[in-house]
Amino acid sequence: MLSRAQQTARIPGAFVDRVAAGLALEGFRESRALLFRL
Repeated sequence: MLSRAQQTARIPGAFVDRVAAGLALEGFRESRALLFRL
């Protein structure tokens, strides 16, 4: 029963992981730039 729900949850889950990784990378770059400004 859970196999169908898991299959449908995999696609948006992977997309969310990619977006979260991208935001974390951008946040790291911004924080590093702020540290260099100081």
